[in-house]
Amino acid sequence: MEVGAPRIWIHLNRIRKKQMEEKIGTGHSLHDVVSLLRVIPSI
Repeated sequence: MEVGAPRIWIHLNRIRKKQMEEKIGTGHSLHDVVSLLRVIPSI
């Protein structure tokens, strides 16, 4: 779990960066959230 946690933070930071820089609608952010939800259970 200690190894997996930093990956999530890196992923979350990437999502935030994308949303802040591109400011795309819900389509892109929804995709990122879904992929993040798939990553979390695998830890």
